[in-house]
Amino acid sequence: MWRKFLGQEDNEQLESSQLEEATESAGKDTPNTNQREKLIMAEQELKSMIHKRGLVKGKVTRIWTALQTQPGQELTISQQQLRVHARNIEKYYNEYNDVNDKIISLIPDNQVEAHEAKIIEFEDVYNNTLVLIETLQDAQVQQENQHIGAVPINQPQYVIHQQSLKAPLPTFNGTYENWPKFKSMFVDLMRNSPDSDAVKLFHLEKALVGEAEGILDAKTIQDNNYQQAWRILEERYENKRRIIDIHIEGILQMRKIAKKSSRDLRELLNECTRHIENLRFHGQDLTGVSELIVVHILSSCLDNETRELWEGTIEHGELPEYEETVEFLKKRCLVLERCEMNNPVMSNSKPAVSKVSTLGKGSVKVSAAASTSNEIVCELCGGAHLNFKCSVFRNMNVAQRYEKAKQANVCFNCLRKGHRSAACTSERSCSKCSARHHGMLHPEEQLSQSLPSKQEDKANVSIVQTTASDEPTISSPVESDIRNTASVTTSCYGGGALQPTKQVLLQTAIIDVVDQHGQLHPCRALLDSGSQAHILSESMARILGLPVTKCNITIVGANAVKTQSRKGMNVEFLSRYSNYRDRIECLVSERPTGTVPAATISVKELNIPREIKLADPRFFEPNEVDLILASNYVWDLLRSSTVKLSNGTTSLRETDLGWIVTGTFDPYNQVSQSMLLSNVTLQDPLERAIEKFWIVEEIVNSSPHTNEEAEVETHFLETYRRDATGRFVVQMPFKDTVSELDDNRELALIRFHQLEKRLLRNPELKRQYTAFIDEYEALGHCKEIDENKDVAGKGSYYLPHHAVLKPSSSSTKLRVVFNASSKSGKYSLNEVLKVGPTIQNDLFSILLRFRCYLYAFSGDVAKMYRQIDIDANQTTFLRIFWRANPTEALRVLELTTVTYGTSSAPYLATRCLVQLAEEEKERFPVASEMVKNDVYVDDLLSGGDTEEEAVDRQREVTELLAEGGFPIRKWSSNSPEVLKKCA
Repeated sequence: MWRKFLGQEDNEQLESSQLEEATESAGKDTPNTNQREKLIMAEQELKSMIHKRGLVKGKVTRIWTALQTQPGQELTISQQQLRVHARNIEKYYNEYNDVNDKIISLIPDNQVEAHEAKIIEFEDVYNNTLVLIETLQDAQVQQENQHIGAVPINQPQYVIHQQSLKAPLPTFNGTYENWPKFKSMFVDLMRNSPDSDAVKLFHLEKALVGEAEGILDAKTIQDNNYQQAWRILEERYENKRRIIDIHIEGILQMRKIAKKSSRDLRELLNECTRHIENLRFHGQDLTGVSELIVVHILSSCLDNETRELWEGTIEHGELPEYEETVEFLKKRCLVLERCEMNNPVMSNSKPAVSKVSTLGKGSVKVSAAASTSNEIVCELCGGAHLNFKCSVFRNMNVAQRYEKAKQANVCFNCLRKGHRSAACTSERSCSKCSARHHGMLHPEEQLSQSLPSKQEDKANVSIVQTTASDEPTISSPVESDIRNTASVTTSCYGGGALQPTKQVLLQTAIIDVVDQHGQLHPCRALLDSGSQAHILSESMARILGLPVTKCNITIVGANAVKTQSRKGMNVEFLSRYSNYRDRIECLVSERPTGTVPAATISVKELNIPREIKLADPRFFEPNEVDLILASNYVWDLLRSSTVKLSNGTTSLRETDLGWIVTGTFDPYNQVSQSMLLSNVTLQDPLERAIEKFWIVEEIVNSSPHTNEEAEVETHFLETYRRDATGRFVVQMPFKDTVSELDDNRELALIRFHQLEKRLLRNPELKRQYTAFIDEYEALGHCKEIDENKDVAGKGSYYLPHHAVLKPSSSSTKLRVVFNASSKSGKYSLNEVLKVGPTIQNDLFSILLRFRCYLYAFSGDVAKMYRQIDIDANQTTFLRIFWRANPTEALRVLELTTVTYGTSSAPYLATRCLVQLAEEEKERFPVASEMVKNDVYVDDLLSGGDTEEEAVDRQREVTELLAEGGFPIRKWSSNSPEVLKKCA
């Protein structure tokens, strides 16, 4: 019934009959089993494609149905939803065409016309839906009153004049980046309000929360001076520079995703787009280098698998674009969500911790100090642990814990995100009062005398009463108690701040390690039950002088702090207590952990028996650690003997390395303790911040050319030439498989007919497309040919083509893309072409050098690919169909220049620039170096230390490029004088 409602049932029945007809006609020519198997596979693929096409059409139909409104009904859909529907419609249109192209390549010729009719049906639905969306958008602009949203409980409300719905007042917490949004929403609400300035001022004061609360002075409020209140707020928060800096810093500090996860990827994407959209709101759009930098930062935060898939979407030599990257990541999120939904193991279970056994085999990630490999993130502090295990949260007083839980939007009962305490499914509750709140939110401390100052808050305060013998009694639920309490103090050890009551002892041992000459060296080792790898200090590694193994391993510690280890070492060690001896693989780190212990421990009260031989006789003195032994060794080294010491909280445990001291002691009876160690990795925060800011990517030496790349280089040098005007004439580097390139004329013709129908529906697109082809022909970059004059046996290829619109471009709003990856047989044109090596410097090196110039300038080589001719013997592989109107005769054009979309084009274009610089270096020595070092694809980024030097370099490079027929344009400079002289 649903399929019939979507208009798919009749279509699929027709397609099924056509499929049977195709199967029967093809079955007559299947003399053997292999051909039958191929036929069955083709049949299955065709069924899958037809089904997929029906699903795509169903998506568009559902959007059409969702947008329908009955006469007299109010429109409830928002402008944002309409924009999302419009974007989805365009995406579904492209999906439908791609699937239909595959269907046409699988069916007999006599069925093509029937499937083309389905395109027309789909396009009718597509066009009608787009028209409906635009109609609804226009209608919403004309509406005076808009439905803003539902009113949350206990939130101040304001009723808009002549509107039956209530809208909640927005709130502002004093953060600069939220100011523009708050101002826009609040001013819009007040604009249509009939209330007086006094009432408006009352609402404005209520809307200011957090740090912004109390910013309005008493005189302004007493005078009911609404305008003065706005001047105070604008003077304080109307700081465009600071807001922009906040969003730029947010982009630079985006965290890398450790592994593929739909939630993490969605959070990263939302964070990036939020900063970009806010920058655009303030007039800071992405252009040129800024777009490349943002895309680079965003891509560097992706997990390895997603990064590889994204890189696969970018053609060789092309520059990635922000919008295309965001669109790819959105699709990737949907794919991961579907996979996680269908595979509970991916979304719920925790992956097993893998042991590091071999170094130097790619990039491995290990966790230290009980950090799990799935990198759980605490919503309360950002550390790598569960919320209820957060030490930072435990060290707060009850009021601070409540505020922290409220800010993190976690359940007050289980401390997890995603629901409220009233809807919590956990069977656990407070162990002290059995109420529905977490034990750490139970108010045990006395309330301070500083109760709330506002009368309305005083009425709601619930006092916690404590007696000497009874548990605290609470007059109302704990959430209400703490929410209305102004401050809570604690008398722990006589101070106002909560302190840890016990200090945990870390187990250390002195062992002997063997150096390269067989000599023994004392080594202080920490037995870390929370580490997955053995870690050796850099200083001890230098002393041992053993061979080093290269590796690339990330060490994750507390708060998800990550350090990189790039070398490892095999170390042999001996016990001083027994005959125990072993060899282990260690990672090498500058400083495996901090000083252990953090302060000197008094051991007089422990009364350690003298006959006990301690693994570390000086365990109580702060000292550096040379080696961390991983978790598996901690348990393997333990023996059964245990001695309980007199203080009752400390024990001695026997190991193969000697007796170790375990348990806790009271630091407050001995020494003031202000630092705790909970991990095995430490890193200077300032150093890390500077490192993240400057290290964008690692500069590596270019690898030598592969055999194929060397062949392409040799082919270029042997075949290129320059004509009388100095322009380059090159040959495309074909593989031996070019002889197996099948005839794709019919498929290209079908694709052209589809393009022609699209152009007829969009007159403006048709006008731009026709102008592009006319210009192409007028400049001599293509020529019309007569197919009847083709030489028998000579290969040819027809390029399907389509339009790519880029309204933000200042020069080319529309670009025609030639699809050399389309294939109707075994190979496409791109698959029989050799790609060639990368011969230009990487963009990062060019940008670093560009920043060194005092007077910088940039330029763009106009139509660089099309300034290079293809040898006339090879233009038969660059044919296209074209006609301006369906009433005209169909024309066949051969492109005569290097064509965008062919896999060898980037190499041929950039290689010609380098060759030009090499041949003209005696006449233009400075410009020759600029072309070799300061050009990325067709963009020049250079400059000089003085204005005169910059102008001279610009003029010389212009003359050099003109020798090869490469005009340069779009000059830009940080100096008006340089720009004026460049022009």
